[in-house]
Amino acid sequence: MGEITNEEYEKALNNHDNMMIMNSVGSRFLQTLDEDEIHRCKLMALWEALKTWKPERGRKFTAFLYQRVYWECLKSIAYNNKHRTIQIPHIEQCVSPKTSMYELLDGFPHDLQDMLEKRCVHKMTLREIGDEYGCCYETIRKKLKKASKYIQNGV
Repeated sequence: MGEITNEEYEKALNNHDNMMIMNSVGSRFLQTLDEDEIHRCKLMALWEALKTWKPERGRKFTAFLYQRVYWECLKSIAYNNKHRTIQIPHIEQCVSPKTSMYELLDGFPHDLQDMLEKRCVHKMTLREIGDEYGCCYETIRKKLKKASKYIQNGV
C-alpha cells in the first residue's frame, strides 16, 4: 500500500475484525505490559500493517495484522527490559531530617551501601555500577531490588 491516509487508518481502526485481532493479541501481554503500552503497540502495528501489507502475496490482512501486533508487543518488552530502571520506593519516607540515608542503611553490607549510593545519589546506571564491580547489570539489579524490599519492610 505504501502511504496511507488518516481516513484509511480510521476505517481500519473501526473495522470489527481488526479490533478483535488486535485485542486478542494484546490480551496475551497483559501480564508484561501496561494497558497504555499495549494500546500504543496495537495502534503502531495497525499503521505499519496498513503501510506494508501486500494483498498480492495471498495473505489475509488480519493474519498479517496479528503478526505485526505480536512483534510490536515483543519489541516493547525488549525495549522496556533494556531501559528499565530500578526504583527504590519509600526511601524518601524512611529518611527523616534526623536520619540520613547512610544511617538507614547502617546494617547493610558495605558494597550494597555503595551500590545504593551510586544508584540513588549519583544517579549511575545499572551498567555503570556493574562495570565498576566487574559484573553484569542484572546482578546489580537483583541486589538493589532485594535491598529495596528490606527498606520497604523497615529492616
